[in-house]
Amino acid sequence: MARSQPRVVSIGDVSMSASDNLSPLVPTVPPRRGGLLREGTDLSSSELAPLRWMMQKALLRQDMFLLGPPGPLLRHTVFRFCELLRREVEYVGITRDTGEADLKQRCEIVDGSVKYVDQAPVRAAIHGRILVLEGIEKAERNVLPLLNNLLENREMSLEDRRFLLAPARAKQLREQFGSDQEFSQLVPVHEDFLVVALGLPERGNPLDPPLRSRFAALQLRPSLPSELVSPLAQLAPLLPISSVERLLTAASTLQDLAEGASDAFKIPGLDVASLGCAVRVLQAFPGADMRSVFQRVYPAYGFVRMQEPELTTIKKVVAELQNDRTSVSYSLEAVSLAREENKLPAARLRFRKFMSGEPVADVVEALAACGPFLRAEDESTPVTANEGVAAGKEEAEADQLRSLSAKELRSWLSACGVSHVGCFEKAEFLARAQDHLKKLQGSNPIPRPVGALSRLIEGLILTPSQASLLSDLLADHSAGADLALVGDKGSGKSAIVRAFASLLGYRTRSLFCYRDMSSRDLLQRRVTDPAGNTKWRDSPIVEAALCGDLAILDGAHRLAKGSLYATLAPLLSDRACALPDGTLLCSPHFWETRSEGGNLAGLGVRQVHPAFRLIACGESPESGTSQAWIDEEVSTLFHFHAITALPSHEQRSLAARCAGVVASKVKDKPIDQLLSYSEAAKAAVSKDADLKPLQLSLRALLRASRHLSLRPEDTAGAMARAFSARFALLPGPQRLLGEKMLAEAGIIRPAPRETDLTASEEAGELQVGGVRCRLRTPVRPELVPKVHFIETPAHMAVLQSMLVSWTAGQHLLLVGNQGVGKNKLADHLLGLLHCEREYVQLHRDTTVQSLTLTPTLEAGVVGWQDSALIRAARAGRCLVVDEADKAPLEVVCVLKALAEDGELSLPDGHTLVRSSDSRLASAGENEFLPIADGFRMIVLANRPGFPFLGNDFYRVCGDVFDCHAVECLDTESELELLRQTAPRVPQEKLAALSNLFMDLRQLSDSGQLTYPYSTRDLVKLAVHAQNFPGDSSEELAANVFGFDAFQEDQRHHLLKVLRRHGIAKGKAGEAELFGERRGRRNLQLIESSGQAPVT
Repeated sequence: MARSQPRVVSIGDVSMSASDNLSPLVPTVPPRRGGLLREGTDLSSSELAPLRWMMQKALLRQDMFLLGPPGPLLRHTVFRFCELLRREVEYVGITRDTGEADLKQRCEIVDGSVKYVDQAPVRAAIHGRILVLEGIEKAERNVLPLLNNLLENREMSLEDRRFLLAPARAKQLREQFGSDQEFSQLVPVHEDFLVVALGLPERGNPLDPPLRSRFAALQLRPSLPSELVSPLAQLAPLLPISSVERLLTAASTLQDLAEGASDAFKIPGLDVASLGCAVRVLQAFPGADMRSVFQRVYPAYGFVRMQEPELTTIKKVVAELQNDRTSVSYSLEAVSLAREENKLPAARLRFRKFMSGEPVADVVEALAACGPFLRAEDESTPVTANEGVAAGKEEAEADQLRSLSAKELRSWLSACGVSHVGCFEKAEFLARAQDHLKKLQGSNPIPRPVGALSRLIEGLILTPSQASLLSDLLADHSAGADLALVGDKGSGKSAIVRAFASLLGYRTRSLFCYRDMSSRDLLQRRVTDPAGNTKWRDSPIVEAALCGDLAILDGAHRLAKGSLYATLAPLLSDRACALPDGTLLCSPHFWETRSEGGNLAGLGVRQVHPAFRLIACGESPESGTSQAWIDEEVSTLFHFHAITALPSHEQRSLAARCAGVVASKVKDKPIDQLLSYSEAAKAAVSKDADLKPLQLSLRALLRASRHLSLRPEDTAGAMARAFSARFALLPGPQRLLGEKMLAEAGIIRPAPRETDLTASEEAGELQVGGVRCRLRTPVRPELVPKVHFIETPAHMAVLQSMLVSWTAGQHLLLVGNQGVGKNKLADHLLGLLHCEREYVQLHRDTTVQSLTLTPTLEAGVVGWQDSALIRAARAGRCLVVDEADKAPLEVVCVLKALAEDGELSLPDGHTLVRSSDSRLASAGENEFLPIADGFRMIVLANRPGFPFLGNDFYRVCGDVFDCHAVECLDTESELELLRQTAPRVPQEKLAALSNLFMDLRQLSDSGQLTYPYSTRDLVKLAVHAQNFPGDSSEELAANVFGFDAFQEDQRHHLLKVLRRHGIAKGKAGEAELFGERRGRRNLQLIESSGQAPVT
């Protein structure tokens, strides 16, 4: 039998032998998600040139460093080289978390013994594979030098006492000494071993000179636009060539500007491979706005912080894509299940075409991947162009304008940036507003929801803006793109994702990101089995990839810069990924084309499901709470969609639905007042960014509306729900401005307080004033707190407000100075309700793991014990989180996820979900854990800012909770507290102490004193005065003011107030107050038998 001739690959004058190996480690470039690289002989000269150079370096056995723009170009070039020559690849994505264990050997525990497992660089060296290191610039300093000796001399010492050495030297030793036992630990590096590094050091950490000197470098540039017209046209053959050329012209112009940018003028570039899904969208939806589609793949236009010159330049380039004809848009109308023989189920999406915001007869259908819960029947029956459409938004806005007062119309015009100079009467303001409204409606018409989007989806009735955004998401999804939603907190990202998943029948798997999350946690995390062996557990993203689910990366802006791309780029771009446990995920294309497809599973390869999609949710850099996480690398992974603030008429519509239809006239007025204030605050923030805390979020507006649905007549309570602690926590000037805007909107604050409030139990209910709530029946009565609580008017008012939030099903946040009674209020409320309590106190070293689960080691096995949070969630108790401002903000964000989304991923692989979640019935018994219906959280935090040393918890998470500001007691309440605490102290002395502290608090509020003197300090003095009445006023005051002895800048203001109240008069009194002279002399120590008096 004749031997087959070996394969030889030639490019120009360079030829190289190639194997016939088709192992799973030989990569492929997927034709759909692999950018614009083409098969074999179809490659252009500019694409063949780097492959020729790489063949030269391989023949010379020189390691290579490919330099180039962000995106998959470098990685795909290496993969194409290895695919041509049938070379196996070991891939390592470098991140800031990459360490020695990732580059050499990782320690595992197997059957009670330590075993060292070779990692990718070691495996590549031993077996003669090509080691690909992507993202060299992301490595921490002095990590990559671990590879220096392997690169230079092909030598490396391993943790298991083996030693890698150059093949020539290994051969010499074998010939000289034979196979003696002492040389059994010497492992020769394969002669075909090569290293290819990818990156651009200018984007990150500088390259270590010894490391750089060991590589031969080649800089790659994107293909010329003329070479890309044909590949893009093949992806969308029905799209006119002129449209493809316009896209490429804009992309190449931006790329040229980016390459020629200086330090003073920086413009992000655009990877042309990202245009693949864009042209498919434009083909599927004829006449769609090319500019809008282009901005989805070039998010720098809206998301990356740039100066005005850069923004102006980008606007000019993107403006060239503006459609000349009438505005065309598409809105989803129906979703149904499409089944074809020998094919996976798919969703058939029917879109209605709109011209200038009006529906027409044309429809477009597209097939898209779907989840297992999409029903076979089409629930969205066909509708005519105008059927099922609510009253037009134009009429709604016009009606709203007519209902506003002259002051409210002036605020509306200011918020829209329209001058109201010359307007004095309401008719004049109204005419100016109506003219502006007509211009807005004609310039950017938004289609109204029809069909499937006009119905209730996951408890949400979509507004026109939300329906338009969801339609765009579905269009991109049908083209095969992964998605990213970017917007401020409380803008509705989670609600849109839930609606997206519900329409397509997807099961969702969420991964909540936090700052100290390691990069490998995005893929897998270490666990131990019952036998004590270490294992790797797939993350929710990998589970979604394998099962064809929708992965949600929540809080992507919190990840360390570079981690998102370095870890997930291969999975999202290529649908292939090397996991930390050594197994591989491969694309459906790879699985289908390899002849050993039936044996791939046995070789440690798993297929990524074709229906897998990922949606990343993150905050925009403009929100002021996140870094610029969308860079040129991340922009190649997703189609980006910005969630902007809803128009006022849509906000009003949502608020009205939350408030219900009963007694609508009563509810309309407070909603309109809130909207008027919101517009005024938005206008103020546009002029001064420091006023951003004055803005009213959509979440706060809806919270007020839900309050009205439960308590229709309580408009003052609704206002309190909307503003919560907002004004109490602001500095003086901002608070005054906010109060002024409230007055202009007709909102009166603070609301009048009920008098003579008491707590009582009647017929199994707790009643505080006019608020009633059913009592609980505790399973473990010992967990119900019982505290000594003095019912003062101010505290009872706060308690009543807390009970209102509790009856509405809200989680509570109490914010205030130290010593104002936050813990007492929380515990007393739970005691009155007979509610079991779990307690956790946070601190600087609190981590996400310690907050959720506590690891234990029993009999050599790492187990997990439920933390207080998990016990409360599983048993339906109330979790009291104390000192929430002391923990890192990125850690306590898990509380935000649990409160808002009702979902939390745990370190042991479980996920907490709401008891009504459909995944509980479909998933394995150990995968999802239900949150009991009675679970609540009461979070306690100090107010932000100096002198408190914690973080601004309210700024990050306050919107999610129903927030109550607990302030110092008023004079009446404070005297009542002091009378019951120290009844034997003369009333005049108690009143004098209370007046003293009132004056001190005023100085603290004005900034003259830094310490906020609290009720706790005052009670301390009253108790001391009652039990030791013979002590002087200076001795009494020293218990609190002794801390101020060493603060010279505070001492003068403090003494001025104290002397005005008869304390520390003269030098002697001052010395006694601050401990500089002992007030008592001739003291004696006497010891006697008997019992000491009880104080």
